Amino acid sequence: PSATLYKNLQNLILKEQELMNLNQPVEEKKVYIVAAFEIQDFNLLKENNTIPFPSSKQELIDLMDQGLAGQIHKSFNKEGHFATDYEKWKTTDKLYEIYYNNHFEPYFFVI
Repeated sequence: PSATLYKNLQNLILKEQELMNLNQPVEEKKVYIVAAFEIQDFNLLKENNTIPFPSSKQELIDLMDQGLAGQIHKSFNKEGHFATDYEKWKTTDKLYEIYYNNHFEPYFFVI
């Protein structure tokens, strides 16, 4: 969760565009995966959720460590987001490479 996700993605795109030198044809595009989570019994439409929506990555990690949050759709489609590598996500604030696996259904954007 991040109130600044949109702005962070904009900054990432601008940084990538600078690195690619836009005067040259783009020969290779990059795909960025957005880690997706679900919180136990959380409903955005409810005003009184028993678990408050996390306001930072650390708060989300704390919920994960308590077993109250985790990979989206894990209960019925573990492979759908497994390649995102949530354990790696928890321990880094940098971009990291992931590898495709069968049935991968990532949320992503392309630059």
